[in-house]
Amino acid sequence: MHIFARPMTPAVLPPSTAPSAEKHLESAAIEAISRGSHEAFAALFDRTAKNLAADLAARFPEPRQRIAILAATYVEVWWLAGCRSDAESDVTQWISHIVDRRILDCRRASAAPPHHEARLSRAEYELAELLGRPVEDLWPI
Repeated sequence: MHIFARPMTPAVLPPSTAPSAEKHLESAAIEAISRGSHEAFAALFDRTAKNLAADLAARFPEPRQRIAILAATYVEVWWLAGCRSDAESDVTQWISHIVDRRILDCRRASAAPPHHEARLSRAEYELAELLGRPVEDLWPI
């Protein structure tokens, strides 16, 4: 099944400028996601979420908020996949920048009086729907 872009041959780009197979696969996944491919989205999520979650856990102490940040990040990836201007840039780095921004937003919101809700966020429900998985099967990654 060829939902991803056609493979690049060495004749097209010299070896020094050819993207790594992983980066090419991620860029192709983003392109497929921008066309509405839930399969490509789930594959990208499965390939990248574990490392991003580990990084997030090291940087942000509150587990419930970490989950909400990660879910909202991937929902944003779904919605913005077609808006990326540089198809050859590092997709994982792009997703990491979204996480960074969401952490800052969360920390800014923390300055307000806390409201401790144990329920799932809207982003978690939307992510479960996009991945076609039960929400309780999303975490731990």
